Amino acid sequence: MDLSLGLCIPSTVEPDYPFVFYNKENTSIENYFTVDECQSIIDIYENSSANLASTDGGMNNNYRKVSKVNIETSQFETLFIQEKISSALYYCNKDYYGFNLSGLVEPFEILKYEGIKKSFYKKHIDWSRMQIYERKLSIVVQLSDPSSYTGGDTNIYIGDPVQTLEKKQGTINIFPSFFLHEVTPVLTGTRYALVSWVSGPPWR
Repeated sequence: MDLSLGLCIPSTVEPDYPFVFYNKENTSIENYFTVDECQSIIDIYENSSANLASTDGGMNNNYRKVSKVNIETSQFETLFIQEKISSALYYCNKDYYGFNLSGLVEPFEILKYEGIKKSFYKKHIDWSRMQIYERKLSIVVQLSDPSSYTGGDTNIYIGDPVQTLEKKQGTINIFPSFFLHEVTPVLTGTRYALVSWVSGPPWR
């Protein structure tokens, strides 16, 4: 378990903290995932067969246009991803949300948003009822250097003004899955992101 977690809460967020950003306390390490770790995850994508990402309603390029590669949490070469995300989730939920969680029961997804395709994901929620579990917290790891693309903002609609997630490379963002959010079109360059969800027993 990584005990060197620091926490940055945006100054615009009220004390009930609808989402959090995690980074290292050590000022010599800017991001929770290092640049090399981000690149290794991007390399997994580029060395795999990608598919168009769908929604609960199936494939709809008018609603979501992005390619993805799934990573099974049991893969040895990607255990560092699970370890780091699990650590952040543990402290985030312990210190802030207090949700009844069961764990990471879905594969991680590496997403590729391309400016040439104007990739996007319109407003949606991640909440999804599975057989036993429901998504409770959503995780977004920014893999790309934000200077390498334009657009591609992840906006969360939790009041006025709209909250935009931190885009710094290596940042991990965690927020409740029932919050309405979107990814605006990437206009130039390429944005890579790692996403996942932690689930738990049904709310009711």
